[in-house]
Formats: sequence, structure tokens, C-alpha cells
Amino acid sequence: QNSLKSLLGPLIEQVMEDSDLNMNIHPLEVYKAWISRTETETGEPSKLPYDVTPEQALKHKEVTDEIENTIKKLVKIIKSFQEKIIGTVDQMPYGIRYMAMCLRKNLKEKFPESSEEEILKAVGNLLYYRYMNPVITAPDSFEVIDLAAGSNMNNVQRRNLGSIAKILQHAASFKIFDSDARYLASLNSFIKTAYIKFMEFFDAASTITDIDEHFNMDEFSDVTMLNKPMIFISPSEISNTHQLLLDHQKQVTDTDEDPMNEVLASLGPVPEDEQMLGRQEHGVRTGSH
Repeated sequence: QNSLKSLLGPLIEQVMEDSDLNMNIHPLEVYKAWISRTETETGEPSKLPYDVTPEQALKHKEVTDEIENTIKKLVKIIKSFQEKIIGTVDQMPYGIRYMAMCLRKNLKEKFPESSEEEILKAVGNLLYYRYMNPVITAPDSFEVIDLAAGSNMNNVQRRNLGSIAKILQHAASFKIFDSDARYLASLNSFIKTAYIKFMEFFDAASTITDIDEHFNMDEFSDVTMLNKPMIFISPSEISNTHQLLLDHQKQVTDTDEDPMNEVLASLGPVPEDEQMLGRQEHGVRTGSH
């Protein structure tokens, strides 16, 4: 969370603070807004029909011109987001990069016929769509922005950030706009260029040293370590981890003699919440064994 706040927080706040920014590129909404402005400027009701299809709305030059101008602004902002993302790969938490490395390795083993590009797309789904995209679309939910007490994000701010996140996702997965959204076709050249940059980023982000080397640890570290590490973990996280180990015990343990089997057997099933709370009263000591 802190990493995402320092990475994306300033750009998100910049978008939110621009009261004149409106990234609306939907033909119907642009069309209706244009009619509303015309009626306000002339003081007379418009002679154009209010309820039209997107295709009918796009027949008006005023609508297509406004969409194109908005797309230019949108691309400029999206470039700043992507440059920030791909330029800070070394600042990403080791944990998420390690997950990306393991995903990449396991996909290669399970699908040896898949191309490197296909593998990196899957890695990108983790790094961008699962990790970064939610923060851009709902920054208030992840506390990466500072909102005044009692204030909330408005619809325009959410739509602007949603538009940014949508195009970034198209670029990360190389999803170009086809005939169903031909009014966004001008974005395709940008998406192709941005996709190449994202692939390089996903490659770099999922290429790291293993845990032992990264933390400079081996089988003797626990014995020789003077200051034992302290771990903060909630009862729910303990229960979830316990359940995950039980669900994937065969994948986690190498052989029947693996010490983890003995540990899980002694622990038994995941305790109920009441049992966990009862154990809390006596305290929980965590070690590095």
C-alpha cells in the first residue's frame, strides 16, 4: 500500500485536483453534453433529437472533434502514468516481484509450448491488472490519496481515473479497439507502442534473485542471528495461511517425509474464530523456525 501510494498517489491526486478535466469519451454522453451546452448558450431548445444511438451521435462533427481532443489529453496523462510505472521497477516490493517470478516460472513449466510473450501477458495480468489497476480506479478504497474528513470522490473524478485505467489495461494486454468502438481507433497506435514498453517492464519486474540470496539467508541463519525477526500477523491471516497450506499440501511438500506434513498433522484442521480468539488471550509468539 505504501509503495503504491508513493508510486501512483501523486499522479492520481493531480488528476483529481484538475476540476476542468473531463475524460468522457462515450459518444452518447458527449452528444448529450454538447446539446446541453448549445441550449445554454443560445437560450433555446435544440432541434436535434435527444435520444439517439452511438452511431447517430458520431455523425456530428462536434461530437467526433470533442472525442478526439479528449483522447489527446487522455493519452498525455496515460503516458505519464506508464512512465512512472515502468520507471520505478526497482522500487516495487520484493514480495509482488517474487510472486511474478514464480508465476512466470510455473507457467513456463506447465505450458512449455507457450511463447514468452504469452507468458509475460499473464505476468502482466498480475502486476498491472491485479496489483495496480484497482488502486487507480478506486484510490479512496486503498488509502493512496488523502481526502479531507467527510469528503468523497465525485463521479467525474471516478470516470477520469476509470478511463485512464481502462486504456492502460488495453495497453498491458494488447487489446486494440475494433469496429465496435471505431471512435477510439486513434488510440490503437499508442496502445501498440505502450504494449512493447509494458512487456519490457513485466520482463524486468519478474526477473529477480531468489529469496535466500535477496535476504542473504541460509539454513544456519536462524542459529547465528542475534536479533530475531518480529512478525506482525493477524488471526485471520494465520487462519487463511493455514487453510492454504492444507488445500495445497501436496504441492507444498516435496515428499511424504517433508517436515511440513508433520506440522500440519499436529495442527489439525483450521480452528474456528472463537478458538483463535481464545488463543490470543495467551499471546502468540512467532519465530523464524
